[in-house]
Amino acid sequence: MSTPLRCHSYTAHILTQLHVQSGFWYTLAAVPLAWGLYAVSRSDDPNAAPLLTRLIDKYTEAQEKWTARNDLHVRMIEKAGSDRVLFMNSAPDEHVPVRFPESLTDCAPYNVPAGSQVNVQKVLEKYRRENNEDNERKLEALRNGTINSEQPFQRFSPN
Repeated sequence: MSTPLRCHSYTAHILTQLHVQSGFWYTLAAVPLAWGLYAVSRSDDPNAAPLLTRLIDKYTEAQEKWTARNDLHVRMIEKAGSDRVLFMNSAPDEHVPVRFPESLTDCAPYNVPAGSQVNVQKVLEKYRRENNEDNERKLEALRNGTINSEQPFQRFSPN
């Protein structure tokens, strides 16, 4: 025999009967919702994949699309880099096409290229000759293995 519920004091309210809580109703509503979701996810075609598989495939296709796009971008960047190396290593044009030569001297004398007013061929030849001699000296040092930067480091000794 169980003891009856009692109030703690004369002013306390009498306990009311317990009602069905909201968790019960959520559980009861989940059953038809799950059945409805299952019915919607099924396809009429017996060979069709389930809904979850179709959603995964949809995002996988987007991933493949991004992979192809990134691959194309990488190939374009590599092509641009090789073109830049090609243009940087090619000889520049000596001739600039101009409709009339006076257009070069119509404006203020700012940014006038060197040699456009005076013949500087002798100066150019002098520096080309010095550059060729310097390159020959470097090639000879490379052939002999006497490049300073490639020699072993030797400490300074006061002895």
